[in-house]
Amino acid sequence: MAGTPALEVKSFPDVFQYISVICRTDGSGNVANNQILHYCEQETVVDAAFIRMAVGDDDATFTLEKCTDGTATASGTDMSAALTHATSLNNKKSTFALIATENIVPADSAITLKVTGTSTATTVMVTLRIRTRVA
Repeated sequence: MAGTPALEVKSFPDVFQYISVICRTDGSGNVANNQILHYCEQETVVDAAFIRMAVGDDDATFTLEKCTDGTATASGTDMSAALTHATSLNNKKSTFALIATENIVPADSAITLKVTGTSTATTVMVTLRIRTRVA
């Protein structure tokens, strides 16, 4: 409704949701290195994360990171172990192994996908299960 004031973060209810991001590609159509997946306005917990590719990559690895405001993508703190999504997993889901001590993302930070190596993966989607209630 027009003219309705926006809710402030302090009065905003807890968020429990899935976020799916289709990753950007580079000029050759392969998944682009080091990209932002989600901005966390509030402190956010990542409870689970998955990746699926139409065409995987046997050489590159994929890692979820959290980057505080002002930290460059691929320079943050790893939130997951590095994952290889091999071509034998085309059109199948892989689950990121989250680091239990690093799955809380500070407010005003980004969740990013770090790609190590030159990836030839295509049609890549990352799904995050997040919540803002820290138990």
